[in-house]
Amino acid sequence: MTGRMIRIGTRGSKLALAQASLVRDDIRAMGLSAELVVIETTGDRVQDRPLQELGGKGLFTREIESVLIAGDIDMAIHSLKDLPYRMPEGLKLACFPAREDPRDVLISPMDNVHALADLPQGSTVATGSLRRRAQLRRMRPDLQVIGIRGNVDTRLRKVQMGHEGMDATIVAAAGLRRLGLAVSGAVPLERDQMLPAVCQGLLGLQIRADDSALMTQLGPLNHVASAAAGEAERAFLQTLKGDCNVPLAGHALVSEATVSMRGLVCGPDGHPWHMDEVTRPVHQAAMAGEQLAIQLLERGAAEVLESCRG
Repeated sequence: MTGRMIRIGTRGSKLALAQASLVRDDIRAMGLSAELVVIETTGDRVQDRPLQELGGKGLFTREIESVLIAGDIDMAIHSLKDLPYRMPEGLKLACFPAREDPRDVLISPMDNVHALADLPQGSTVATGSLRRRAQLRRMRPDLQVIGIRGNVDTRLRKVQMGHEGMDATIVAAAGLRRLGLAVSGAVPLERDQMLPAVCQGLLGLQIRADDSALMTQLGPLNHVASAAAGEAERAFLQTLKGDCNVPLAGHALVSEATVSMRGLVCGPDGHPWHMDEVTRPVHQAAMAGEQLAIQLLERGAAEVLESCRG
């Protein structure tokens, strides 16, 4: 390994370390030197309150970004779905590594649950996500939906134990795959059933905007289709000014020629429901996300967003 030591900032959770280690290993495979620097965040320290009460997604990124701006690390790795649409001045995303499975996964210890429809009437599903809660309530208003915090292992353990009457939970497939967890009976939910969070399955490699040398070094890690999806979904989020206080979802399907961006803004119980899709040439990925957001805002999403934030 040669050149400067690239210091990579990451949260200390098992999933964050697994993600950061994958990137570190890819960087080392290019003949560069890299090491991980673990940084504790507010989101990691406080596990007994919903994210919405604590200040939203930035709880997992602010401290790491401060250390990056100060120059004590050279790069930060985030789950991109945790990165707010507005980044601090002086920082930017360097590239988009290949996306992991963006779908959600239903997990239940009950026998013969092979789909959401198989959950018995009145089952209790645990999720801390307003997005998942809203879509569940629209599809299955009979379900009882309760909150849950903690890392993937904690959530799986709680549902297996039936903690607080939990019959099932929903987690991101990407987290399971990056942790190497094969959960018996896990049911992937296609985007027609449960539209994923914006940028779910994507990693954000964040650097200082003036670090042109590192930007060049990281270029080989960029995955073209994942970059187009990330640009579309981040533009969608930015145009909506979305945060974790609002049930919204967005996912881009990318081919060689086009990007098809589907987005959702809805009320906390799934009503009202505003969903649409926009397809544009792949080189206009960001425009697809922006156009879709504008269409949803014009069709009533603006009132839903205002109500949720109020």
